[in-house]
Amino acid sequence: MTAFNYGVKKMVSEPMNVVLVFPTKEQGKEAFWDNIENDGFKTIEHIPKQLIARKDNQNMKITLVNGSTFSLLGTKDPDALRGANGGLYIFSEFVDIPSDVLDIIRP
Repeated sequence: MTAFNYGVKKMVSEPMNVVLVFPTKEQGKEAFWDNIENDGFKTIEHIPKQLIARKDNQNMKITLVNGSTFSLLGTKDPDALRGANGGLYIFSEFVDIPSDVLDIIRP
């Protein structure tokens, strides 16, 4: 959550693409995108509604009013990571992410 909130702060301060990467997109959908926290608050709603221009639940992508984007991707499809053009990548469950993924996003 700390890294996600940092990503939201960065997206607000300057237009950029922030990508949250899980071992699988399905895992990210369950553990993050659709997650309801213990207090009943949805995790994804930590992005204030007034900042959101578009929310695409099918592709798990949010576009902010300043043009920044937040998207959730998985490592099962490395080609999806190639075109993400992230200014900031946040890895969840890092130990389960293949090491060659870093070679894809590093250039």
